Amino acid sequence: MNDVRILAHLLRRRLGDTSPRGFLRTFPATILLVSMIVLCGLATWGLSTRQYRPVLDRFGLDYDLISDEHIWDLLTPLFIQPHPGIGWRMVLLVIVACASCELLAGSVPLLVTFFVTDWCATLLTSLALTGLSALGVERATVAMHIVDAGTSAAALGALAAAATLLRPSRLTVLTYGLLLGIVLVVAAMTIDEFGPAVVHVMAVLVGGGLGWLLWGPRLYPARSQAGRTVTHTVAGIAE
Repeated sequence: MNDVRILAHLLRRRLGDTSPRGFLRTFPATILLVSMIVLCGLATWGLSTRQYRPVLDRFGLDYDLISDEHIWDLLTPLFIQPHPGIGWRMVLLVIVACASCELLAGSVPLLVTFFVTDWCATLLTSLALTGLSALGVERATVAMHIVDAGTSAAALGALAAAATLLRPSRLTVLTYGLLLGIVLVVAAMTIDEFGPAVVHVMAVLVGGGLGWLLWGPRLYPARSQAGRTVTHTVAGIAE
């Protein structure tokens, strides 16, 4: 019950002013990220798929980036989409995910989660596809060379982090489990798009880990104490 009161107090304190200025103070990182995505969409508005292809080839990435040593490609595809113009469903997902994470964890944790989740999920997906390709999985080999872009992995990571910050614990388990389950089902249904399917699962795992290990103890000191207790217990058993 104490955790519920802490969460309610946090929400009231951070969302006390519902005026436009209040929303700007509460969600500056979310507004910044959404604005960048919309501006990039406006820059490609009206382009045909054929005209957009050179843009995607230039600023997107494929999952062979590790063997190609193109690690810097991680920086460019985050704010452009696989198709020209503004993907409004993606914008809505980013607003919901980032606003939830920022409201619970704060602006800096949201930005860290947003970028680190996308980069780590992309690198993990690249490693996974490289390994599967080496084992002879043809679908992984094909997926490694398909140029991809978009904000979905970063948004799912932010949403997963927010889910781990809900209290009581039953609500966290239910929400995070539901999100992971949905992503796994969608990944299974879209397995032909092998790269995006894997990166979305990785993003939920990475984002949830960041929320639980980094941002949760800042909100709920009891969780940090419990984590230290588990660590000491495991260390004692190991000795």
